[in-house]
Amino acid sequence: MTLSICLLVASIYACQDFTTPAHLLWPGSRRLDFSSGPVVVVTPANLGGWSFINDQSGSACTTATLCALVAGPGGPPSGGGSAELATAATTDGVAFARGGYNAVRLDQITELSYSTYRQSADGGNNLAIALQLNVDYDLTDADSSYQGRLVYEPHRAAPGAVPQGTWQRWDTRAGKWWGTRASVRKGGIATTNACVQASPCTWAQLLAAFPNLGVHKVYGALVLKAGSGWGAFRGNVDAVSIGVGGVTTTFDFELANPVPATPPDSVPQAIWDDISQPANLIIRHPGDSIIRNVVVVQFRPSATLADRQAAIALVNGTVIGGTGWGYPEHAYLVRFPYALLAGDDVLDPLLRTTRTLGALPTIEFATIQSLNSLIAPNYLRPHDGTGFTAGPFRATARPVRTGRK
Repeated sequence: MTLSICLLVASIYACQDFTTPAHLLWPGSRRLDFSSGPVVVVTPANLGGWSFINDQSGSACTTATLCALVAGPGGPPSGGGSAELATAATTDGVAFARGGYNAVRLDQITELSYSTYRQSADGGNNLAIALQLNVDYDLTDADSSYQGRLVYEPHRAAPGAVPQGTWQRWDTRAGKWWGTRASVRKGGIATTNACVQASPCTWAQLLAAFPNLGVHKVYGALVLKAGSGWGAFRGNVDAVSIGVGGVTTTFDFELANPVPATPPDSVPQAIWDDISQPANLIIRHPGDSIIRNVVVVQFRPSATLADRQAAIALVNGTVIGGTGWGYPEHAYLVRFPYALLAGDDVLDPLLRTTRTLGALPTIEFATIQSLNSLIAPNYLRPHDGTGFTAGPFRATARPVRTGRK
């Protein structure tokens, strides 16, 4: 079957172009360590083997408006972010994929679930990001040729019940699947595949027809796919849970580094270290204050973990510690990228950041983390030049009006 035929038949449904995938697109193709932990946070700085793919061309998807880790939307099921996939035309197909599941048998998979969110309109209320597996219909035979994918589409479990603008959870093992190949290899012999798009099968039916069915030995990937016949679409996916032999790992997709649910009860030593350390951007401000690119953020008690993640992701921040301010819980210390714009005073990037955060209804206050050398002239260590020597330190707050009372 050719791609053009696939698009004609698939209509609005996810379909794959039946060509052998480029092996280099699966940087995590080594066997995954299934005991790696219950939650793995995936961020732009640490993709952990996940790759954004242009699934039509077999190349990397590098267009941020089509393939990206983002904050939100809504309240994602895990943390405050998600992976976003978008298409503009029926000929577009994009994916977020991870290798590392080579030769895992389907009868070993004890959980396979994920959550989706559709931003774009769909009159039939059917479109949502599909979950697909590169498969081998008989892991015990010697045939290692590419045999297409197994495809799970949420609408097959709930026709017309995939509304716009809401997160929904899908247990794929309780749904129906179809294969992209009409003829597959079983025992090294070409065999008719009864579980195709026109006649999708349950998990049990798949295993009854192909007892040694599993993730492909060479192209062992899990693929989150949007497009190939959909037209204009924008949607999100998060909290992909995969259990093998009873050990489940959940992938939490985030725009920024994860935010702890409770602020740490510690101030990192790096805050006080010698300013020559690259991690310690320092701003010497008129008035003899020493200011880092760090802000203090106090959330309201009602703020959820998703609220906290979304707020700190909004300024591309990273939690580096926490400090007590006499509130029910500690405040977060958040480092953020510091960049001067034309005409800026050295304080302007910090003021923009605190005002952005302070305007959010989930935040009690946001303020600059300041080290005032008039109060503690000897806090820096080991030695930062003339007039500065090793000694005690004291942190003080430099209040900034945020527009909130």
